[in-house]
Amino acid sequence: MQAKISKSLLIILILTFIDYLLGMIMTDLMEVDTMQYASIAREMLDSGNFLQVYHRHLDYLDKPPLVFWLSSLSFHILGRTAFAFRVPSLLFTILGAFSTYKLGKLYYNRQTGLLAAVVLTTSQAWFMINNDPKTDTILAGAVIFGVWQLIEYIKNKKALNFFLGFLGVSLAMLEKGPVGLAVPVLAIGTEIIYHKDWKALFKWQWIAGIFVILILLSPMLWGLYQQFGPDGIRFYFWTQSFGRITGESVWENSAGPLYFVHTFLWTFLPWMVLAIYGAGLKFRDIYKDISKKERNTEVLSLAGFLMPFIAFSFSHFKLPQYIFVCFPFVSILTAHALQTVVDKKQSGVKKGFFIFQTFLNLILWFSALYLGIRVFPITNPFIWSATVVLLGLSVYHSFSKKQVKLNILLPSAFSIIAFNFLMNTNFYPKLMQYQSGTTISEYVKEKKIPVQHLYIYNDINHSLDFHLDTIVPVLESTEEVKEKLSSENEIFLIVAEDEKTQLLNFPVEIKSKKVFESFRISRLSSSFLNPESRPQVIKKVYLLDLVSKQKKNNL
Repeated sequence: MQAKISKSLLIILILTFIDYLLGMIMTDLMEVDTMQYASIAREMLDSGNFLQVYHRHLDYLDKPPLVFWLSSLSFHILGRTAFAFRVPSLLFTILGAFSTYKLGKLYYNRQTGLLAAVVLTTSQAWFMINNDPKTDTILAGAVIFGVWQLIEYIKNKKALNFFLGFLGVSLAMLEKGPVGLAVPVLAIGTEIIYHKDWKALFKWQWIAGIFVILILLSPMLWGLYQQFGPDGIRFYFWTQSFGRITGESVWENSAGPLYFVHTFLWTFLPWMVLAIYGAGLKFRDIYKDISKKERNTEVLSLAGFLMPFIAFSFSHFKLPQYIFVCFPFVSILTAHALQTVVDKKQSGVKKGFFIFQTFLNLILWFSALYLGIRVFPITNPFIWSATVVLLGLSVYHSFSKKQVKLNILLPSAFSIIAFNFLMNTNFYPKLMQYQSGTTISEYVKEKKIPVQHLYIYNDINHSLDFHLDTIVPVLESTEEVKEKLSSENEIFLIVAEDEKTQLLNFPVEIKSKKVFESFRISRLSSSFLNPESRPQVIKKVYLLDLVSKQKKNNL
């Protein structure tokens, strides 16, 4: 029975990674952040300067350099494509899933470890950040790898585990600053203190680990100092992370203190209720330990999830992906809860979770069908066939008597895979038709428009920079347009519809124009998703072929 369960879990993992690959192959990168990071990495590769980070030739301080280093390397090996940009995130997803499996196995057993890896990789967040990778996939993978290796070191005292653990922490810090250290410290520190393992807490080797981190961070720190002086170092160690809590950071939005609560409920679909149940079980076990004056409960997974979650909730600026670094820990928590549920002799708890998960599955099915029939109708018969097969497997495993232990997990896993299969093969590719930078780039290449004469009016578009392998200059006023027209025989100008009329107020001839539909696709709205109201929210962007009337008359 155990072998059959492990085989089923491995099949789920394979199907999940096939889903990831389909998204990597079939969809472009999204504006703004992901496409901006790809554009910066392209610029870094062109310049050959890997210690300082620049964006459109200007100093860039917002993110540490690891994502740009890895992306530049991937571009160098695989070419400058959206697929190549996603490869480092996929590799760290694999590393993170494997580390989650090993950590779950270390504390519990092989099956719990496999369950944890399945829960993590089939969470909606992981489908999203492999399709639209930012910095958090690499961060989460590096953090959980570092924690796994350091726990191995505490248990087995092997020097290799010590070095690999601090390598993981260093990579996490190179990806997103001090949060890459804070999360492991909170998780491991709480585990050590709870079990009163004072020898592990006061090891002199931890001091050596700090020096390992500083050595591994030194290229980045030297680059920051050269580019920004002491302010760059302070920004990295304080303002970027802790400044968002103290208010020193300029970044602030209106997200309230409970923002991450409802964010967790949809980003950890379809496992969020099992996760909450797992946290409840863990608190119960801690209470029992304290009552019996024992310390037998593993608390690393609870601390690694809950403590950073609470800390992030105090930030003045919040985005959904900020809590994703906690998801490997909560996946172990969820896997243990799921194992507890299926092993229960009482049928009431199992039946309750089965009913709730079935309800979630129905929501996923109807959402998938709505997106595939109403929002962006599916025309490819293969996509329909594969979706029907996946949904059929979900139904089959809901009522199968052969693997009754998995009738909570497998139907939900197949449902979320089916949902994201539709997203990656139909929804996102059709959504990209409204990312004007992508469609304009394709048109410029197709018509062989000379990029040295291409400009954009009063805007920045990272898709253009990335796909056209250049930095498209910005003209900020009609006077600048005049100057370019006077110095060049002809220019091609990208301009939004509401600013196009400004160009008619001075002598200019529009030889030709091409209209593109544009929408901020990273901020979907009900109006956009409704085909009837979509035309009202879509904006027009023009690619104009311009010549000066005055110059033409002189000729």
